[in-house]
Amino acid sequence: MRSMLLSLLVVGAPLAAQTPNPFSDLAQATRASFPDKVHYGVICDYGFSRADVQRLAEAMGSGHITVVDIKSRDQVGAAAHVLSRTGTELMVLLPKDRLVKDGAPHATFAVMQLDGRIPVVGTQARALDNGAAFAIGEGTGHELLVNKNLRGIIGPITASSKSARAGGSAQISVVRAK
Repeated sequence: MRSMLLSLLVVGAPLAAQTPNPFSDLAQATRASFPDKVHYGVICDYGFSRADVQRLAEAMGSGHITVVDIKSRDQVGAAAHVLSRTGTELMVLLPKDRLVKDGAPHATFAVMQLDGRIPVVGTQARALDNGAAFAIGEGTGHELLVNKNLRGIIGPITASSKSARAGGSAQISVVRAK
């Protein structure tokens, strides 16, 4: 556990520079921490958070994002199960969604429904309260914050200097929660 945290801290050091895309730091940290995970998942009110999802896709550069579109808090549990069934490898908490955002109780419920099967990351310090493995972005002052209560959801971490995946953006698929 200690070496994993040290690896994350080593990865976080070069991420402190200001970046124009609010998800650039997060994309870089997730590529370094989870280099084999290219299928991200987001639970949000897509009509409200479409611009943030697009910025996340641009920051990723490639890969796939499954967005589970919800309109009420009653759909959060079902949305988490959709992410599990679609092969999502990593869930991202958005900073400003109206229902499932960093620090919101509904985000904590979604993370609990994933039951450690899918790692969760965010861009605000409040994401750690939801159970996210780490958070980095404008909301953390571009510093990598690591959850001190990790419970085996990350697996091996490798410090890497991989640069952003150049060109384009991740493919976005939107699924409506029932």
